[in-house]
Amino acid sequence: MNRRQFAATTLASSLVILSGCDTEPKPSALATLLNNPAVHEAFKSLESAASSLQANVADFETENWREVAENVTADSDNVSSRIENLKQALGYSDAQ
Repeated sequence: MNRRQFAATTLASSLVILSGCDTEPKPSALATLLNNPAVHEAFKSLESAASSLQANVADFETENWREVAENVTADSDNVSSRIENLKQALGYSDAQ
């Protein structure tokens, strides 16, 4: 056996050995994320806040704009807060 054959045989056997290691099935990151109750709750909360904001924006057509502006401002703050909650549930960090 020459050096090339030895190197090829060694490499092939190393790959076979390594392929047998760590064969325990692991859930995909996406599957784990989609089964996370905190993410579901944060997303539902964000959807609710966005719907409320849209409804209050629509009130500009029929209501006193000064009253609507207060509601829109509050809803806007609420949406921002819910986005932060969703980020936390997803594991994002604001630390740069």
